[in-house]
Amino acid sequence: MRRLPAWCWFLVVLAGCAGPMRLGVTVPQRELQRRLETRFPFKTRVLLFDVNLSSPVLTLEPASERVGLSLALKAGMAGVEYQGQVAMDSGIAYQAKSGALVLVAPRLLRFQLDEVPEVLCRQVGKLVGPLVAAYLDSLPVYQLKEGQSRRRLKGLRIEKDQVRAELGF
Repeated sequence: MRRLPAWCWFLVVLAGCAGPMRLGVTVPQRELQRRLETRFPFKTRVLLFDVNLSSPVLTLEPASERVGLSLALKAGMAGVEYQGQVAMDSGIAYQAKSGALVLVAPRLLRFQLDEVPEVLCRQVGKLVGPLVAAYLDSLPVYQLKEGQSRRRLKGLRIEKDQVRAELGF
């Protein structure tokens, strides 16, 4: 019977180790939604306006590799309160230092206040949009488990109803 050369054994061992080197983590949309809800309401002041954002709704947009965010808006000034909506989208990334999936590069898509002329909404949106984007940027939406967070990101995919991260060493 013939013996295999040493380099063949090395390949066999290497192939056996390749499987556990990668780990797939799947996070359902409903879990991201649940965790995002814990980060709201968000309250801030812009010039004379008190702004309150609440009731986030997260949608996954596989075609653009981004997530959509819709937020209920209340803006008040001098005892008068307006209600409306803010629509944003954001990338999602893995932050190795914290072991979390975080929102990145959020963009304001729409800012709307009921009963306020569109021209004024655009102006207020230019003030509020960057504040909301700053709050959302790097906001954790999912914390990986202890053993998972020590790995490096190999790939991240936004699918129809889940986010899939592939981690490895």
